[in-house]
Amino acid sequence: MSTKAEIWLNANNDSDAFQIPVNPESIKMTYKGITTSIKLDSFGEILHKGKREAATISFSSFFPAVYGSFCAYKDFPTPLQCNKKMIDRMESKLPVHFVYCDNKKVKNVDIYAYITSYVPEEKGGDPGTIQYSVELKEARTVPLKVIVNGRVNVETTRLGNFSEVTTYTIKKKDTLYKIAKSYYKKNVKKQKKKLIAKNKSTLASWNKKYKKAKGKNKKKYIRDGAYRLLIGGSLTMP
Repeated sequence: MSTKAEIWLNANNDSDAFQIPVNPESIKMTYKGITTSIKLDSFGEILHKGKREAATISFSSFFPAVYGSFCAYKDFPTPLQCNKKMIDRMESKLPVHFVYCDNKKVKNVDIYAYITSYVPEEKGGDPGTIQYSVELKEARTVPLKVIVNGRVNVETTRLGNFSEVTTYTIKKKDTLYKIAKSYYKKNVKKQKKKLIAKNKSTLASWNKKYKKAKGKNKKKYIRDGAYRLLIGGSLTMP
């Protein structure tokens, strides 16, 4: 079992990222009736020619109650939190972004897929730990035939797990309260808190860049309490 590899099941345009705490011993991938079971340490490139059915991915692992050398990283969510993330992803109408990176952090598998089966269970002898098995099926788009000047063009796009995202571009004299008020007429203070939470990493990055900025570059930022807003920068609206 490799702890250096990474398996991610991300949602909402990758803003809700979730790395599996304990890597499974193997992942089973099925392409058009051909089943390939590969150990993580030797996960190589998979090449297919021509048309094929949607791929299925399945594996089993567990959400540990405490950290151990078998874990892929520290400070992972609790088993109940991990369990909720899996259920939310399975019940969502949008697919998850399944990414597998080998021990060199190279992406070997990068697809969008729906969780078709998720079976969690608790067993005696290891209180708090949740064991589970999961199966995903690749999300495939249906080719769209478009007739242009008498010719049939087939348009295909890769299906993603993108939810509708609204962004706002910072202008001079803007504040977080003004931005929230321009979108939400009620509970503006509450919406401002949501706006800050949604853009926590962006605001932190702007604060750091402001501290390092010199001379005229500092004028690119607007002071808003504890935050520095970058004129021309973008915020994601909650």
